[in-house]
Amino acid sequence: MLLFGHRGYSDQYPENTMLAFEKAIGNGFDGIETDVHKTKDGVLVLCHDEKINRTSNGKGYIKDMTYDELCTYNFGTKENPQRIPALKDLLELCKGKKIKINLEIKTNKIQYSGIELESYQMIKEMGMLDQVLFSSFSIESLYKLRAIDSSLYLGYLFEDDYEKNKQLCLTQKLHVHVREDYLDEDEIALYLKHGLDINTWGVTNRFRYGYFKEKGVNIVIANKNFIAKMEEICKDLDLDINYDMMTCGGTDADNIHKAHDGVVTMTLSIPTRYMHSHRLIIHRKDYWQTVLLMAEFARRLDNELLQILKG
Repeated sequence: MLLFGHRGYSDQYPENTMLAFEKAIGNGFDGIETDVHKTKDGVLVLCHDEKINRTSNGKGYIKDMTYDELCTYNFGTKENPQRIPALKDLLELCKGKKIKINLEIKTNKIQYSGIELESYQMIKEMGMLDQVLFSSFSIESLYKLRAIDSSLYLGYLFEDDYEKNKQLCLTQKLHVHVREDYLDEDEIALYLKHGLDINTWGVTNRFRYGYFKEKGVNIVIANKNFIAKMEEICKDLDLDINYDMMTCGGTDADNIHKAHDGVVTMTLSIPTRYMHSHRLIIHRKDYWQTVLLMAEFARRLDNELLQILKG
């Protein structure tokens, strides 16, 4: 399963800015999800909302401003100002890297004339069609993209009228970009049976992340990197983590034993419902030091791991 940064690494950096995109790449995300609009003078730019009010120090609709006008506003922070990125900026950043882009065509509220073809042509000219997934809440935009190139990867975004839109995905063979709370085991199995990828968004819980990985979801789109925090804690505590995948039927936190050389080893098999079924291994010569390290690791991980150990 892949992890995409929702509007970049938006949990830590201003959304849909080059800083957020760069940090997503630098912090282990497999891809970047972003949204494309079109300016008054025809430049393709990346922003979630149709207006810039929420994400910048300016006001107004993107469609009513030229690119140069938009660049006068700050989409970052006072300490680290950012201009609105053009689609070309992100493509240049990702070209040649093992990073995917989920480009959402934002035409469900404003119909930007020609945005589908212009986005496609720019991506094709840069030789990056194999790096880009197209998605939209607008079924018409997806139909236009399919007419342009039937080989494109297309995902239908929806969160309302679930049953109706579910049938659209099944009949039109569109990959499923649905909000995470609609997905249970039966729904996931149905989409997979029909050969459709499930690329879900709105995931804020590490347990749901692990559940989706176990059930075969293709992409989780999230604001934070659920793995990076664990790695950061392990590095700070000087712990080793084994990334070999394991089949875990339960928690092995009590698997503490003394080796022949007197080194105490604790092995924690983190269950499949929790992130990547990783195995945490602690080697210390003192038994209680080992136990305390494990407890500190759990405490720093927002007490979620402690809940696993208790339950």
